[in-house]
Amino acid sequence: MRVAIVGGLTRATRDWEAAGDAAGIVVEHHDGNTSGNRATTLARMIGRADVVIAITIPNSHAGVAIARRAAHSRGCPFVLVKRLAPQALADIVANASSGPLPSGMERSAKPASRVRIPEGAATPPSRRAS
Repeated sequence: MRVAIVGGLTRATRDWEAAGDAAGIVVEHHDGNTSGNRATTLARMIGRADVVIAITIPNSHAGVAIARRAAHSRGCPFVLVKRLAPQALADIVANASSGPLPSGMERSAKPASRVRIPEGAATPPSRRAS
């Protein structure tokens, strides 16, 4: 099982990887920054994942939007959490495809065709129309 974690603190990557190793899960982390070619890197990482977990603190709106769209276009479970403790990783992955999520977490149920991103929300500030 391969899990893509989008957002969160880069310094926590080793902790998530260790928790994933203990549960037999391969973890890839992207900090959610979408400047330059990092949006493409994010989409490619999600293309390899079986489950996508997006952490909203800290993360960019564009990072969450790209993660959500890429996961839905693949039919991949997408889980949105405020924070992610390494100890909770295995439980979240186990519950990602079915069953209720723990309190404070939500599973995105919108199909890709219904996800609407406000105009300019996923566009870097340097490219937004003034």
